[in-house]
Order: sequence, then C-alpha cells, then structure tokens
Amino acid sequence: MTDKQVRVAMENFLQSKNSPMWGYADYMWVLARNTGISGSLAISIAQAETQCATDPNADQIMVDGHNAWGFGHSPGTHGYLFPTWPDAMSALSNQLASFIYGQDARFPACDTVYKLSGVWVNGNFEAPASGWATIVGEVMQQFGGNPNQLQRSRLWQHQHP
Repeated sequence: MTDKQVRVAMENFLQSKNSPMWGYADYMWVLARNTGISGSLAISIAQAETQCATDPNADQIMVDGHNAWGFGHSPGTHGYLFPTWPDAMSALSNQLASFIYGQDARFPACDTVYKLSGVWVNGNFEAPASGWATIVGEVMQQFGGNPNQLQRSRLWQHQHP
C-alpha cells in the first residue's frame, strides 16, 4: 500500500466504527511517521484497547479524556487524560517511539508488537500479552504494517540522517 492508501484505509476504518477519532487518521499517521513509528501502530493499539473508542465496556472517563489506547492506564486509574484527540495522539506517538527505540531507560527496545505488548499492557518487558499482540498485529497488517519489524520509517530516516 502507498502512504496515501494507508491513510485513506485508516480513515475509512475509523469511519466504519463511528469512532470519535474519525477525521484524525491523517494527523495520527503523520505524527507516527515523524516520530519514526509505523503509521498503523496507533490505530491498531486503539482497536485492541477500546475498539477505537467505541467499546461500550471501555472506561468512559478515559475515552472522554481522549485516550483510546489505554495510555498510562493501570488498575485503579483512568490513564492519561487529554483535552483533545490531537494532544493525545502527539503524546502517544512520542511514548511509542520511546518504547520502540529503547529511549525509555526502564525497558529494552521493543522492536516487535509482541515485545511492545509486555511493556504496554503489563508494564513488564518480560510479561508479553499475546492476545493484545495478536489483535494489534492483525490490524497493523490490514494497513500494510509489519508487527514483527517495528523500524524507523523512510520519512523519519530522510528527516534525521
């Protein structure tokens, strides 16, 4: 898929779910690519966590706080709350890049969705969440992403030689 096809497919995916993130797929994609992560990773995590903010069983305070990713969520908390979807997407892209490229001193680089699953879901690199990884991987693949190779995008490499 071309980059434009990925962005259109992501937007159509969000629209088909009647997601409140509909209309932000281009923004989400650009943020991801500029931080060097897969353009499809954020939408894939949102699907695994809250069905892109449409799951009736999701934590409504978290969803109303523009957090469809379970970002910062742990037992007894609502995770991080943001004033807008763009604010959340920006913070999310930066945090994912930190995890993927080993910039967070607490964890080694998470260069696959399976490795990332332990950090994202359990806060423990040694405790991957295979069900979450499967969902994220399947959604990524719908948009041409590779869950087994989370690497710097061509766009990022061009901007950061």
